[in-house]
Amino acid sequence: MTRLLPACVATLALGMLGSAAFAETIEREFHESFDVREGMRLHLEHGDGDVSVEPWDRDVLDIEVHYRGDVTIIGFGRTDADFVVDFRERGDEISVIGRETAEGGILIGINTKRRYEYTYTIKAPSYLELESLGEDGDVRIRGWRADVETVVDDGDVILEDIQTGRVTIEMADGDLEIRGLEAELFVTADDSDLTISDCKVSSGRLRMEDGDLEMSDCVGDFDVVSDDGDVRMRSMQTSKLDVRSEDGNIYLELVGGKPNDVNLESDDGRIEVELDSSIALSFSLASDDGRLVVDAPEEAITEERRGYRAGELNGGGGRLRARSSDGSIRLSVSSGGT
Repeated sequence: MTRLLPACVATLALGMLGSAAFAETIEREFHESFDVREGMRLHLEHGDGDVSVEPWDRDVLDIEVHYRGDVTIIGFGRTDADFVVDFRERGDEISVIGRETAEGGILIGINTKRRYEYTYTIKAPSYLELESLGEDGDVRIRGWRADVETVVDDGDVILEDIQTGRVTIEMADGDLEIRGLEAELFVTADDSDLTISDCKVSSGRLRMEDGDLEMSDCVGDFDVVSDDGDVRMRSMQTSKLDVRSEDGNIYLELVGGKPNDVNLESDDGRIEVELDSSIALSFSLASDDGRLVVDAPEEAITEERRGYRAGELNGGGGRLRARSSDGSIRLSVSSGGT
């Protein structure tokens, strides 16, 4: 009996290989509308679906969902794969939850191929608070005037023209792009690249692992922590800025404002700072093994020793500290600085 077992297994495998392929295409369309008012909230769970949110001038939340899935299986049995969207209104919250189902299916398969795509198109007044939870789907929100909270795994997030109290983004491998933001900003990201431009924030807290940060033409106070990624901040106006990076490089260009406290730290990366000639601050640069370069009038340097430079620009006022363990540091002042 024992000797017959391998032969039985082989026979079963050959039988399954010889079985006919099972193929199914699923197409679903969903459309719901809700009357809304200020103070209400949309909770969306969109899975791998892409989301587009656009404002309009009606006090109505309108949701359209299109789904198409192709499933091919080589094996025995059947599957009851499907897609449904649950709509629910409870108090001041409307929830929209899309989910794939496979209830009641019995399947012994060797190979399964699944291809699907689906989209959520949402129109609503911009005062509706938004909360979205997704996996691989992309999220795009434009022209919003209420708080936004978005959590995605591998999806990209694009925010345009957002003016509100608070924006919170949590993501893993997707990328984030923000253009035209006025809000408190809180971002937690893993392998994501962040591109932020034309923003004005009262407080910005960014926590990153391996992705790069590219920021330009922004005003406000920022607290940035990055692991292996580079941080590049151009045309910045800030009163308080704290940037810490492990292995990444830091580039900062200050073009105006009255910086009170700027702190830049990197372990193995280099630091480069460019200052507008009108900025008044004292500075200190320190590196254990890296090279220190100050491109400013000689009288600006008040202290110089191995691994350390300090000085004052335009009578001081603000304070800038830059420190790197192994990387070089360069401080430049535009023409005309004193």
